[in-house]
Amino acid sequence: MSTQETEQVDSQIHKFLKKGFIIESSHEQGEFISNIFLRPKKDGSFRMILNLRELNKFVMHHHFKMESIHTCTQLMRPGCYMASIDLKDAYYLVPVAKQHQKFLKFTWKGRLYQFTCLAQGLSSAPRLVAKLMKPVFSHLRGKGHISSGYIDDSFLVGYSNSECQLNVDDTLQCFHELGFLTHDDKSVITPTQIIQHLGFVLNSIEMTISISEEKHNKLCGVIISVLKQNMCSIRAVAQMIGMMVACCPGVEYGTLFYRQIDREKTAALKVNQGDFDKHMTLSPKAHQDMLWWVENARLFTKRLDHGKIGHVLYTDASTKGWGANMANVTTGGEWSTVEKDHHINYLELRAVLFGLQSLCREISNAHVKVMTDNTTAVAYINNMGGSRSFLCNDMAREVWAWCMTRNIWLTASHIPGKLNVVADKASRVFDDSTEWKLDANIFPKLTAHFGTPEVDMFASRLNYQMTPFVSWHPDPQAWAIDAFTLDWNNIFFYAFPPFSIIPQVLQKLDTAQTQAILIVPNWPTQPWYPMLTRLLIQQPILLPKHKSNVSLPFKQEKEHPLGKQLKLMACLLSGDPCQVRAFHQKLKQQYSTPGGLEHKNNTKSFSTSGSHLLISGMQIPFIQL
Repeated sequence: MSTQETEQVDSQIHKFLKKGFIIESSHEQGEFISNIFLRPKKDGSFRMILNLRELNKFVMHHHFKMESIHTCTQLMRPGCYMASIDLKDAYYLVPVAKQHQKFLKFTWKGRLYQFTCLAQGLSSAPRLVAKLMKPVFSHLRGKGHISSGYIDDSFLVGYSNSECQLNVDDTLQCFHELGFLTHDDKSVITPTQIIQHLGFVLNSIEMTISISEEKHNKLCGVIISVLKQNMCSIRAVAQMIGMMVACCPGVEYGTLFYRQIDREKTAALKVNQGDFDKHMTLSPKAHQDMLWWVENARLFTKRLDHGKIGHVLYTDASTKGWGANMANVTTGGEWSTVEKDHHINYLELRAVLFGLQSLCREISNAHVKVMTDNTTAVAYINNMGGSRSFLCNDMAREVWAWCMTRNIWLTASHIPGKLNVVADKASRVFDDSTEWKLDANIFPKLTAHFGTPEVDMFASRLNYQMTPFVSWHPDPQAWAIDAFTLDWNNIFFYAFPPFSIIPQVLQKLDTAQTQAILIVPNWPTQPWYPMLTRLLIQQPILLPKHKSNVSLPFKQEKEHPLGKQLKLMACLLSGDPCQVRAFHQKLKQQYSTPGGLEHKNNTKSFSTSGSHLLISGMQIPFIQL
């Protein structure tokens, strides 16, 4: 020990001898001698603790429930008044039987001492003090006072200033009559609506709880110390995690940002066979989470009331896909081939994420209730993750991360599967006709020739070629929903629409006088075909006839109904007459097909060679991809 620490121990022993907490002792059979060490207090002084680690191995453990900061927040009401009373030397007021004092011995400067009362460091001491205080609080609560006790710290509540003051007066009187001493400088006996208690700041005006500046600074010091080391001891990481967990009651979303570190700590312990003194390296992801605590722990004050539930979202998942329903709007979709391999618990959480992204995209600053028939999903959402499944934890974190950016608070509840009918149906019944996707290897060749569009206009999260994209129905990753409701002016887009709506697409494109790359079948017999040729501003590209040109992302083995008969072409179109005229000027006038008669109609299909089409007597040759 340092000189300062030695002086502190001398002072503590002198004070303890004077108060009778310890006495000088002599050796006896069955004695247990332990070391002593110091721990700093908030006021700058030190607390002397008996290192009873070895003795505690022989002390029988009794499970008991202690009141905590959670109890205090449950007692609060908007605008209530609060106070606190700190007992002095609470442990040392509980005597230990003489025949058991031999287990609480220590030596200092060649002399042997023994405690006559409960010693700091005895594992059973907190339980004994808590049980000792129960009749005291029972008496006070019997008088109608609202209070909570955590070992030697008491938290008092009154729903008015006078009610809280009466609580303080009666509690102080009771403590003094029982012989307890109080710390006047640590107690807050004047009713207040903002109070610091157990390292947290409780605010009944805003109904929030946050960590104190002192608690935050201590945590930041430990985190920065770990960050500075390339390799740190597993023990140091475990202590840091313990401090993070202890801060979580006062840090909104704090639970999301320690499990990755805990996962890496557990893995390091497993490799090192449980040796906490071995060293480990933390990943960049863990470093990011640690920095989050430093930068945000005091910013994200925890709200005790998240307001009334404004929206209810129903979600479900099956092995085929996901479904969601909110306010009579239903959406869903199939899983990708990769997603299908995941456990159903993971898929249920992913369904929640997709439901939020699809149906709550315009919502912010709200409280949303999620109804799902999977209890694991409910637990992982309400607990902001879990430790049993890394994948489920990561998905729950992704759900909450999305909500954090919109200030959405989630509450998850279980709904029996037989009642979750709408979402369940949406997760099992799908329309494959809108999900066909052009071969991803073809798309970059088209953009290299025609230019890069700004948006994929008719797509989903499974078949989009680029982002952003517009979906048919609410989609978790879509930029917008229902392309026909959008303003197409000044948007250069790509589209591979269902064949049945090609006329509508051409009509809106022409009206908006915008530009697009359109993938359509080469069907000259269709009524919309002349409309399409009139909007061309570059030579169309014929795609090779192959069954792999189009596929379903979630059913790669399924062939398009038209199979190899499907002839697709890529067209660069514009509704701007100036662009169309400029293109026509580049084309060579052709008044008849080779060897044929003069045209009777403005629009003619392929020449006999099949390598070009004609419009208004002009030949437009195809380009073969």
